[in-house]
Amino acid sequence: RVCQNRPSSIYLVFFPFPFVSLALCLLPPPSHPMASPAAAEAFNRIRNQWNAMSKYFRENVESSTLALTNQLVSMAKCYRADGVLELGAGCGGAAAARALLMKEGARHVVSDLSEKMVDHCKEVSASLPAGRQFEAMVLNAEDTGLEAESFNAIIANLVIQITPSADAMMKECARLLKKDGRLAVSFWGEKAKSPMFTLVPQSVKELGVNLAERGVPPPPKDNFELGQDLEGVKKRFLAAGFSKVFIYHSPMNLDVVSAEEFAKGQLEAPMAQKMLSVLSEEEKVQLEKIIAKNAASYLDNDKLIGLDAVIALAIK
Repeated sequence: RVCQNRPSSIYLVFFPFPFVSLALCLLPPPSHPMASPAAAEAFNRIRNQWNAMSKYFRENVESSTLALTNQLVSMAKCYRADGVLELGAGCGGAAAARALLMKEGARHVVSDLSEKMVDHCKEVSASLPAGRQFEAMVLNAEDTGLEAESFNAIIANLVIQITPSADAMMKECARLLKKDGRLAVSFWGEKAKSPMFTLVPQSVKELGVNLAERGVPPPPKDNFELGQDLEGVKKRFLAAGFSKVFIYHSPMNLDVVSAEEFAKGQLEAPMAQKMLSVLSEEEKVQLEKIIAKNAASYLDNDKLIGLDAVIALAIK
């Protein structure tokens, strides 16, 4: 479902399915008064990446994010809510399933930073029965511009770890929620339990290639940062205006059971192309073999490749 935004470097984009997220309603548009030149540049970079990624995400990624999103839906009591907001909704797959079970007449808003993602959401909404369609819009999760106390439930799947200011997003969600409203978010947990995001960097290292020396810089931030201090995360939610916070781990496994399929999927993703452009043909072939070998170390031992996700349920 990054905000996933979403990842912007080889170490974060080499995932066949994430997310998300999985979500891109993160940065203010360049015209926004809070947008510094650096933020505006980041907005354009991330938006362009995920506009390019939208079709691939819809066809190859979205299905693997639904189980985790559905946990957020359950924890936030979306089916009983009069108003539901999803931040970083991707292509709208989770919203479509949710819409059919929501209360009749409930307000249902889904959002993303990528215009093409939102276009997909609009197509999905239009295909739903009358009375089950949802609003789809481009939003910034840190400053939505929506009216205060408009929603009973807000969900964001794999967004908060990649937004520039997790605290600003927490405060904005608290502002948008009615009293006793629920915010359910997921984010990256323990790196050691997340081969979905570590197998490729490990394989590149094994290949013996220094990507930074070839013009592919390391990521500007560690998306596992929140997962390293869950007590600290809880305190930040409380400081943002929530009264109670529950946090627990929940694995998000890929549906891939073939090591070769995993490796191929990693290298076919649009975001992989920058890294591949600095490799020789021989290195590309070798890297795919190494990724498959490392993936097989899990799959051949009946272990799925996944992410150690963390879910936080915050009550206003």
